[in-house]
Amino acid sequence: RVIVGLTLNDASWIVISADGKIEFEGMLPPGTQRTWEAAEKLVVLAGNAGGVLLAVNNGQAEQMGAHGQVIEREVLISRP
Repeated sequence: RVIVGLTLNDASWIVISADGKIEFEGMLPPGTQRTWEAAEKLVVLAGNAGGVLLAVNNGQAEQMGAHGQVIEREVLISRP
């Protein structure tokens, strides 16, 4: 399983795909904290990457990019 947590410091349009299926698409306001899980792969598309902190598998959250930047991040399950 792969788990992605998002924390928004600024409003952003977000699209979340889990294992090829869109789980969420819409605008999230500042202060939002959400978590999604997938068996194999999660894809996060952020319309304002500077306002989005992304944490993978409960790790350290990192800013996805610059304010106003559109970024897509693919997170795959790690295999030994």
